[in-house]
Amino acid sequence: MDRDHNNLVSEQGNPVEISNNELKELLLREDPLIWLYGCEKFFNHQRTVAYDRVQLAAFHLLGEAQLWYQQVEADKLLVEWDEFMELCTLRFGPLAYSNPLGDLVLLHQTGSVELYQKQFQEKLARASSMVWVDMQVALFTVGLTESIRLEVELYAPVDLARAMNIARALKL
Repeated sequence: MDRDHNNLVSEQGNPVEISNNELKELLLREDPLIWLYGCEKFFNHQRTVAYDRVQLAAFHLLGEAQLWYQQVEADKLLVEWDEFMELCTLRFGPLAYSNPLGDLVLLHQTGSVELYQKQFQEKLARASSMVWVDMQVALFTVGLTESIRLEVELYAPVDLARAMNIARALKL
């Protein structure tokens, strides 16, 4: 067996080969919500069965996350992928009393446009169910420094991608 690949079985019983490097790149994200979203997308694409999802994800946990999962296993709290995602989010995700929409509204550019875009997208990912697509441009532009905001608004971008592109272009 090639040590650079995990031999898993899809829901249809077909072998699925996943490169360890691909999986490590996917699984070793700092943000647990992005990490879980990436895992979910990857596993769905590969049609990985639920039991293999948990085992494969757990195999690639490091440091504090690895210690956490070891305790979860010892306590026999986990058997399904959905439970893994829930427990992981509870342990490493935002606090239960967080206000993701409020965090997004209060975000303002204090550094580079690129840094602001990164921060905006991180906060938007947490508040996406509360933010309509047409609101994204307004929320993004209002947080830009005044000089950039005014110029971006003059272009009247129709979506977030265009607004971000314009903001980046203005800083060149």
